[in-house]
Order: sequence, then structure tokens, then C-alpha cells
Amino acid sequence: MKPPSAVGTLVRLKWALTLSGLKTSAWQVVAMVLAALMALGTVVGTVVGAFAVGTAGQEWRPLLWVAMVVGGTVAILFVMLMQAMVFGEGSTMSMGKFAPFGIPDRSLQLGIILSSLSGVASLAATACLMLWSMAYRGYGAGAVLAQIIMAPCIVILTVCFCKAALALMDTLIGTAGGKSVVYVVVMLLVVTVSQLPSMLMNGSVTIGIDALLGPTEVFSWLPLGCLFAVPFDVAAGAWWAALARVAIAAFTVVACFLVSSWCLHRQRRTLGEQNGARSIKGIGAFARTADSPAGAICARVLSLLRRDVRQTMFLLLPVLFVALFFLQSGDVGPWFPFLGLLIAGWIMLMGEANGLAYDGMGFSMEVIAGVDGRTDRRGRVMAYVTLFVVYFVVLGLVTYAVTGVWRDAQDSLLALVFTVTGFSWSLASLGAAEVFNCAMIYPVPSMDKPFANPQGRMVAQAFIPFLFMGASALVMAPTIGGTLWLLFGAGLEYYPWIMAIALANGIAICALGVWLGAKLLDVRMLKVLRTLERNAALQQ
Repeated sequence: MKPPSAVGTLVRLKWALTLSGLKTSAWQVVAMVLAALMALGTVVGTVVGAFAVGTAGQEWRPLLWVAMVVGGTVAILFVMLMQAMVFGEGSTMSMGKFAPFGIPDRSLQLGIILSSLSGVASLAATACLMLWSMAYRGYGAGAVLAQIIMAPCIVILTVCFCKAALALMDTLIGTAGGKSVVYVVVMLLVVTVSQLPSMLMNGSVTIGIDALLGPTEVFSWLPLGCLFAVPFDVAAGAWWAALARVAIAAFTVVACFLVSSWCLHRQRRTLGEQNGARSIKGIGAFARTADSPAGAICARVLSLLRRDVRQTMFLLLPVLFVALFFLQSGDVGPWFPFLGLLIAGWIMLMGEANGLAYDGMGFSMEVIAGVDGRTDRRGRVMAYVTLFVVYFVVLGLVTYAVTGVWRDAQDSLLALVFTVTGFSWSLASLGAAEVFNCAMIYPVPSMDKPFANPQGRMVAQAFIPFLFMGASALVMAPTIGGTLWLLFGAGLEYYPWIMAIALANGIAICALGVWLGAKLLDVRMLKVLRTLERNAALQQ
């Protein structure tokens, strides 16, 4: 009897692991239901949109041409960036996890690709692209049929491209510093691309359709955009152009497959060669903090923030938001970039909300030394408050000078309100984070492999950060209520009261969070340590 192929076994293994997770974890059931509902909603939205586009007049055809070719190319790149940022190469069915089993490189790669194509996301994307063929009703039956045939081809191209790109990132960028730089670039690109629609809608960036027709023609011959142009070629009777574009896509898929196989082969041969020792001069932040347990914890947190790219991103995002708001401030006012400083207080503590997971097994030293929860919370708060004071002062002064907000007294006062409120919000978020990071811990990527997200607890990884953002907004309810009352009930001359309320709100929530987090950590310390040990095993 012929033994089963490795490719088929990998596809069956994916679904066996999925079904096993549904049987053992209620959260996995919730995740699958939510994924199915999101996929169904996307399919329904695609049907509605396709019918609407299909009934549009001839004048809309240039827009459809640009949207499909350029939009499709950008969508594939965005999927790759999101996968690098959120999932990485560390999923359950990644190549690295099967490397020790002696499966031939190409068989392993083919099995991983097919297992990805059989997932909910790939099936939903295929269904959406096939249903989108109704948008080509005005182009004739040939264009509709071509879109139906191209739909699975586009999904295959996307999966192969994403896996090849991520494998190259993980293979060629051998040093931790190089991976950190790429991780930062990926995150910044994702945020920038996500802001482009709002910039186009408010007129900050104005591009006409006629100006995009030329670049679209170029995009239609590039590997990621060529398949989106095939229905238009079929409608125009340009069969040779359609065949040429299909050939480009087929060559791209084969090239991505070979690149992924080469990366797997190279990783097998060079395993362990890049784990050399590194020397560090002096004791760094430990020399500049108090000689006490809380001071040592403060220094350790500052040292991790300096070297850990996973948390550094949360400190860089406000700078990017300030820059993006500056580009959009023309019709609003010079105070608009200071909204970035306000948002900073909301998002900067997302890393600290899972701070013990980022610390990893270094937390075990605290447990062995008998450090109590109050000392731990004090040390962490000292580090972040020191950082926030410097951060908001420097970024506020730079923004103040660049935007020219100082020319108008009213704009200057509004900018100061946003800066102080943002700082106060960061204090309140810090208090909430000190409760979250010892109550809701979920796995994070290892520091050496920021693109390799650990498997397990996918629901927690997806939803706990949003839960923290909701709690961070909720704890500022007194400031929000006071601001609304002062602005709409009292008048703009009460801006200083807004800052006073915000500071009082932030300081009170921070103190409450330190007290409650310390109590909670004392009770859960051993359980937290066991959770961190399990998370460390998932990072292997």
C-alpha cells in the first residue's frame, strides 16, 4: 500500500489541529465563529459592491481599471505587511516547525502553501474575488469568466508572495539589529498606508484619475498587478496580452516557491550559526537609578525599552501620527498635529499592558529574590513616568516649533491642552496597564525573532490589546465629561481647568492602578510565573 504523501498529510494536519483546538478551548470556538462571521460579511459586502459597480455607466470604467490594478497590488502588499506585523512566520503550520522531520524542502513548502490555501481567509478571499466577477457584467461574458478563473490564481499568488517575502526577511536579515530595523519599517509602512484614504478624502493629497492611468498601465505588467488586468484584456480582445500577464504571474509563483524552498534549506544549514555572544560595556541604566529593588526594576525596564523593538514601536507611532496630522493640517489649523500627542497617551502603553510577557523569564529573578508586588509596580511606573516627561516635553517643543502654532495665542493654548491631556492620558493608561499586565498575559514574539509570532492563544493575542484600549479610554471618562461640560456649558476660557482635570484624572488612576496591580500581583505571582514559562516554550 502506498504511504500517504507529505503534502496531503500537512493539509489534513492543519484541519486536525484546528478541530482539536475547537474541542479543547471555548476561546477557539469564539475565534472560529468570529472569523466565519467576518468572512460572511465580507462576501455579502462584495456581492453588494459588485452589483453596484456592474450597473455603473461607461464613465466609471477608468476608475474601475485603476482601482483593480493599483488597488489590488496595494492590497497584496498590505496583506504581506499585516502578516509580517501580526502573524509572522511563527504560526502552527510554518516551515520552521517541520524542518527537523526530514521532509523534502519542496514537499514541505508545497504542503504549507496548500494548507494556507485551505484556510478560512484564503477561501473567503477566493469567494469574494469570484463573486466580484459580477462587476464586469458590462464588459461581456468573457470578462466575467476571466475574473472567475483569475480569482483562485490571485489568492495563490498572494500566499506564495507573502511566504517568500517573510522567509527572506527571516533568512537574509541575520542580526537582531537588522531584524529590528525591518520590523520598525514594516510597522510604519502599515500605519502610513492605513492613513492614505483619510488623506485622500480630506484633500491633503490630491490625485486625479487621469494622472493614474499611466502608472496603472505599468502596474498591470508587474507581478502583483498583472492578474487584475486580465479581465480587461479579455474584454478588449487582447488575448496575447492576457496570456503574457498570466505567464508573468505563473513565473512569479514558481519563483516565490523556489525562494521559500531555498530559505528553508539555508536555515537548516546555518541553524545556530548566528547566536554568538555579545558584550555590553558598563551597567547602563542601573548606574543612573536608585540603589534599591524599585530602582533596579526601573533600570531593567528602561534597558528593555531601549533594546526591545517590539515595544519601541509603541513609542515611535505617536511621532508618525504627528507627522501625518501635520500633512493634513492645512484646512484645519496648526494645532491639528498636537492630536498625535493626545493619541500618544492612548497607544503608548499597549506594550506595558502585556509588560510581564515582554519581560519573559527575567521576571523569575524577581520572584526568586522575593520582590513584592508594590515594589515591582513602583519600579515600572518610575521608568515610564520618567520616559513620558522627557518624551512629551521634547516632542511637544519640536511640534510647537515646526507647526508655527506659536503665532496665535488661541492655537498655542489649544496645543498646550492637547499636550497636557495626552501626558495625563498616558498616566491613566499606565495605571490600567499595571493591572492588565498581571491579569491578562498572552504570548508575544521573541526579541530575536519579532516576525515569528508564537502559536497558541490566538484570540487573546487579537482581542486583549483592544480590550486594554477600551479600558484606557474608559478611565479618562472624568476628563472627557469635564471637557464637554466646560466647552459646551462654560466656554473656551476654561482651558486651564481642562488641563487641571486631566492631570488629576491621570494621577489618580495611575496611583489606583499601582495599588490594585500590586495587590493582584502578590496574589497571582506564582501563576504569572507559570504562564510566562508556558509562553517561553511557545517561542521556541
